[in-house]
Amino acid sequence: QPVDGFGRCVQGRCTPTGCDNVIGSNVTLDSCGVCGGSNSLCKTVEGEVRPIHRGVKAVIDIPAGATRVEIKQKSAGYRDRCYLALQTSRGSYVFNGNH
Repeated sequence: QPVDGFGRCVQGRCTPTGCDNVIGSNVTLDSCGVCGGSNSLCKTVEGEVRPIHRGVKAVIDIPAGATRVEIKQKSAGYRDRCYLALQTSRGSYVFNGNH
């Protein structure tokens, strides 16, 4: 099976397919995750909080279906007592939510 994860097994033989599910196709996902795309539909969503206040502060909503999400916490070091947390739309925390 190809590195991109596309492929089908037909009569016991695994055959590469494109992201379009056509056997023998070379169509791939672009950097935006669009099959056969032109890298033009990516949307960058950014958020930042300054100054930092006590308590929980929502910085940004990650859109449903988002891929290739990169989250960075800029910090003055372990002494700043700021914690990055990730909360689901249903209110439960994925990590660090119980501070």
